[in-house]
Amino acid sequence: MQFPARSTMRAARQLRAGTQRRYASDGHHHAEAVNESIGSGFWIAVATIPICYGVYTLSRPGADGKTPYFTELINQYTLKPEDWERRNSLHTKMIEQAAFDRNLFQSEKPSQVIPLKFQEVFNVGPAINVPAGHYSNIDQVVEHYQEKNRLQVEKTRTRLAKGEQVN
Repeated sequence: MQFPARSTMRAARQLRAGTQRRYASDGHHHAEAVNESIGSGFWIAVATIPICYGVYTLSRPGADGKTPYFTELINQYTLKPEDWERRNSLHTKMIEQAAFDRNLFQSEKPSQVIPLKFQEVFNVGPAINVPAGHYSNIDQVVEHYQEKNRLQVEKTRTRLAKGEQVN
């Protein structure tokens, strides 16, 4: 019995607190009559009839067997078979040249020697996994680079003696 009483009391409070809704117009004022035109939609619909007839007429072949206007217009912008053949041959030549260049560059073996600016680069920095007081023997590496340097100097001297330009 308590639930219905609460809901009734709540509804009564809302009715008491709420204001009545009022509308701005009272219905006595009427707008003046306006003379409206037919509108643009009507004229567009009427204009489509002659446009469709004109397009149909231009798309039909002539009485003397002449090709339609639209076909001639399309043929003006269509490439001829000779143009396609020339374009395809140029494209094939470019692809063959690109394949030749790629094969040339990829078939070259990479350099196996790491160029060093100075021999002591091996001794600069911390030694990894080398116990204190022990160093690896790098005499062979030093000899290799000394020989390489000696050959480079000899090559430069011979080129200078011949009068060639040295890079």
